[in-house]
Amino acid sequence: MQIAQLLAGYSLGGADLLRRAMGKKKPEEMAKQKSIFVEGSLKNNVKEEDAVRIFELLEFFAGYGFNKCVVGSTTVVDAHTGERTTVKELFHARRAFTVHALDESTGKLRPRAVTDVMWNGRKRVFALKTAQGKTIVATANHPLYTLDGWKNLGDLEVGDRIAAPRRLAVHSEVRWPEHELVTLAGLLSEGNTCHPTCLYFYNNTPALVDDFVAAVTQFPATVARVREREGVRAARLEVCVSTGADRRFHKGQVPWNARVAAGAEEYASAPPRSGAFEWAATLGVVGVKAIDKRVPPAVFTLCDDDVALFLGRLSSGDGFIANETNHVPFYATSSEQLAVDVQALLLRLGIVAGVHRKTFRYRGAERPGFTVHVVGDGSLETFLERIAPHCVGRDAAIAELARYVASTERGRTSKDTIPADVRAWVDEERRARGLTWTQVEAQSGVCVKELYGNGSANKSGFRRSTIARLAAFFGSARLTAAAESDIFWDRVVAIEPRGIEDTFDLTVDVDHNFVADGLVVHNSHSAAYGLITYQTAYLKAHFPVEFMCASMSADKEKIDKVVRLIAEGRAMGVTILSPDINESGIDFSVVYATPDGDPKITRGPFGYTGAGKVRDRLGPRIRFGLGAVRGIGEAAILAILEARQSGPFRDMFDFAARVDAKRINKGVFEALVCSGALDTILQPLSVSRSSASASIELALERSKAATKDRAAGQADMFGLFAAASGKGAAAASGDKYVEAASWDSRELLAFEKKALGFYLSGHPLDRYGRLAVISTADVADHEERAKVKLAGMVEGYRERPMKTGNGKMAFFELEDRMGRIEVKVRPQQVESFAAVLSAGEPVVLKGMIAYDRRNQDEADEENAAEPTPQILLDEAQLLSEFIRTETRAITLRIAHERARKEQLLRLAELLRTCRGGCPVTLTLMLDEGAEVQLALGPEFRVEASDPMLAGLERLFGDRVAELRIA
Repeated sequence: MQIAQLLAGYSLGGADLLRRAMGKKKPEEMAKQKSIFVEGSLKNNVKEEDAVRIFELLEFFAGYGFNKCVVGSTTVVDAHTGERTTVKELFHARRAFTVHALDESTGKLRPRAVTDVMWNGRKRVFALKTAQGKTIVATANHPLYTLDGWKNLGDLEVGDRIAAPRRLAVHSEVRWPEHELVTLAGLLSEGNTCHPTCLYFYNNTPALVDDFVAAVTQFPATVARVREREGVRAARLEVCVSTGADRRFHKGQVPWNARVAAGAEEYASAPPRSGAFEWAATLGVVGVKAIDKRVPPAVFTLCDDDVALFLGRLSSGDGFIANETNHVPFYATSSEQLAVDVQALLLRLGIVAGVHRKTFRYRGAERPGFTVHVVGDGSLETFLERIAPHCVGRDAAIAELARYVASTERGRTSKDTIPADVRAWVDEERRARGLTWTQVEAQSGVCVKELYGNGSANKSGFRRSTIARLAAFFGSARLTAAAESDIFWDRVVAIEPRGIEDTFDLTVDVDHNFVADGLVVHNSHSAAYGLITYQTAYLKAHFPVEFMCASMSADKEKIDKVVRLIAEGRAMGVTILSPDINESGIDFSVVYATPDGDPKITRGPFGYTGAGKVRDRLGPRIRFGLGAVRGIGEAAILAILEARQSGPFRDMFDFAARVDAKRINKGVFEALVCSGALDTILQPLSVSRSSASASIELALERSKAATKDRAAGQADMFGLFAAASGKGAAAASGDKYVEAASWDSRELLAFEKKALGFYLSGHPLDRYGRLAVISTADVADHEERAKVKLAGMVEGYRERPMKTGNGKMAFFELEDRMGRIEVKVRPQQVESFAAVLSAGEPVVLKGMIAYDRRNQDEADEENAAEPTPQILLDEAQLLSEFIRTETRAITLRIAHERARKEQLLRLAELLRTCRGGCPVTLTLMLDEGAEVQLALGPEFRVEASDPMLAGLERLFGDRVAELRIA
């Protein structure tokens, strides 16, 4: 993206469109982008052949897609035959295979050929689960399809909507005899196949029993005996399927091996198992317990009519169809795999269904069970049309469902909806036609209450019928495609780590995506991954600052990654500079203490010193990018960069006067002030961040007035004088900053974190000096189970119930100056320390070092991740309480020029308001390193506290207190 911006003049938004086009890899889109790229490069004096070559390199770079992979057990379906297999099986037994792929322009699923299957090594993977019971395990950067395009698994959140198929059409012509389908459905739903010689079927509906008997007795040498089971209160019929020959030994009977009569020969020639038993054994259903039942693979290759018959008989046994209060058909089973199989077969017929885990009582204990619920109005009609005619003995339930469907308004489902983000598409269509929302509602007949703005918080989506009406009204192909798409928008309910596994990827022709485990995912191309790995390692070793800067830009929207990179950079001795309104671009950038063009300076040696510190004679430092500041959007950044072309901003009012008021707002000013982006123009004027913050309303007024004047073709006379004289606009126009009390360090850092997502210019711990604790970076140097004490800020505190139901655990990250570390709070401690840990204040904690080895695979040590150190909490207390009780003395180190009479009097007043038992020593720092120490009297003894430390910072403008901790 940065190459496109700098070389070819792309805007930030345009560069993102280029990135998306390369991700889709569609020839027509790439040809269009190539033309734009070359034309833009020519305007920047780049030769055409060079521009073409660079674009081709970018295409190649986009081709490998890094390690975006799924695990070997991921299931895919052949769009022609219906065969279900895993990507691992396809990798080891390569053959022609066609998957279902999404045509993004139409929203339709099409058969596309798999051109390659690749093993991508062992990677850390995560399990994503959906509301309809789908689960896919993949790497964090594997893309799934959303309404706004492809989004990496690691960037998805609970509640996000992702694409799943509404139907997986298979045009198979394979058929089975009807009696085989009926028998198999009976054995899976209400059968017992664990007897060594017989098959059993149980039901209390005579019609269904007769249907099963009629089917199973069509197998050779098969007899079905029906009896009423003893000890069952309701009429429960049992069907025993065998050869019919009595092979039991009776008293006085001649053993079979001693018989010589003709009858003995006839007995010996009888088959040992019935034809039905032998047939069931070939399908793999014999000897399978109820919790392990599954649909035999061959069933998935059958034609749709056979699938419908099979599902109809399954529903006759363990299915619910409808009653007077419930009109949602479902299938119930104790086997999770059978539930998933039924869900997949329903999808063959265009019936969306969800798998849900339940518990039921069985013989005095609770056991897990699973239901497969039909989802959406259209699915009910299809169920009645395709499956209900094959349900035996359920006439009353089918009639009730048919009555319900006929008597209720259709298309009003709240499950099968289009994500609420579609309102942005509707708004674009409205704006393109110059209509107001009132006009849209009046002319289309669609209520627009939930369509404008952000809608209500609980609005998760819009009915397809609603979007279809709007599509017809606007004549919008995009809205029509959304309403008529083959996509069911499922909802993410969990994303959980699954350790390290072998990963694979398919290369799919044309659309470059496929349906895996019932979800639409992208394929990734892993060519040249080894080359990129080598190049990355080289850059990190030889140009660490530039490499780290690029990494920050790539992850600027991921706060946790940027925090880790900044901590790593500081540990290497890299200086991270705050954002600067006159120097920062959109991304992070490298600035050099010594210009690269100075012939007296030869760059190098590169890399690190023996102490692991970066060394480079050019003195590279990283400047924070405006694009990583919260609250500043692309439009505002572009407006700032455009205004800056006429020269650097002189102060906040000059900035306000020169930037278009329509593209910046109060939030932008607040973000710039709080992040420190204005410090370089405020500090020469001795203006504090607090004063600048208090002056934002005045700056906004000035911005609006200047923009209005420019629109009217007028110039600010004072501005002209200022430009001519080189003085700031504020000085020329008489603009003055509002006086405000300076923020203390804690306030300043709190605002900074709000703007940046983390602490950059300092840390809340800085106020307290040395605390006799170890840093988070030092934890790895200690042995496992060692007891340690740390201090820092609690980030991301969360509690989670134990799976056993006995209490709950808590988790958070402790952040100090050097980085972050995970801390676990055991159940017995949650209530004791929850108030401290959720107070938003610095804490001191004691705990034991442990190592998280969930992502370490001993069988693959080369690729396994290093075990991660973490802390098991023992004790926690607020840092303010810790310093109050543990501080034994305080030294105030003050430069002599600040020790004026007025300040010393205010110091005395402050100390008297903080009375306590700690003695105070005043150290005056004189010129040339000389010092004078004064021990203050007993009346100035204090209690170490945050109010006292904050008061000292406001009084002297810096941290002057040194605490001596016991």
